[in-house]
Amino acid sequence: MNEARRFLRYIVPGLVFLIEVALYLLISDYFLCETQKSFTNFMKNKSKDIAFPITLFVASGGIGFLLGVVYHTLYWREWTIKILPRADHTQLIERAIDRKWLEIYEHKNKDFIPTNAITRSDAFCIVTAFWHEHLKEFNKIESANPRVVSLTDIMHGLGATYFGSIFALIVLIIYIILSGDIFRWYWIFPGVIALFFALFHLHNFDNTVKQVQEIVDMVFIDVLREYNLKYREPAKKYLGLSDRKR
Repeated sequence: MNEARRFLRYIVPGLVFLIEVALYLLISDYFLCETQKSFTNFMKNKSKDIAFPITLFVASGGIGFLLGVVYHTLYWREWTIKILPRADHTQLIERAIDRKWLEIYEHKNKDFIPTNAITRSDAFCIVTAFWHEHLKEFNKIESANPRVVSLTDIMHGLGATYFGSIFALIVLIIYIILSGDIFRWYWIFPGVIALFFALFHLHNFDNTVKQVQEIVDMVFIDVLREYNLKYREPAKKYLGLSDRKR
């Protein structure tokens, strides 16, 4: 992973989280009396500390990494399908098998695996393995790969940023509770702004997921067709699924 990819995946989500938290708390402090503006007073005290911005930038990397851990953990959980957009290549694999362009076997017993037994994780492994195994063999994969890699990094960065916006909203709620008066009408302003940013990040993340899946599916099915024309047989992949309940 080069520096640009690392910056997109880890630094940016952490920085966005810190910026959003600061924005929400500053807006909240605007409506409080001077003695209650704990965050504003904290920032005033730290503004004279030269090391403080550097510390925040370094901390943003750690925060971004933790957000990435949360994002990737939930990304592969099937129960989050209703709340988290994810790329799903199962229909792509089903179409390829139905067209006799692809055959999937169990690694240990060499048993044929039917399409209704292919999980989302299985489909991802199949597409990824075939993609990189034939990266140099087929021009379509080699040409599309740089763009797919960059879009994938952007997608994962947006996913981590989306979770960062949710955690920023949680920080705002905690700050409001600690203020001592949670039933003031003016809390609507920072709350609406925080909710807007969370939905904005979710929308961008969802669009990028769809773009990545569409490009990968388009290239994969075209290359599978070329593979069958070239070798006069379906591509065969073996999954180590003997320990899974199907």
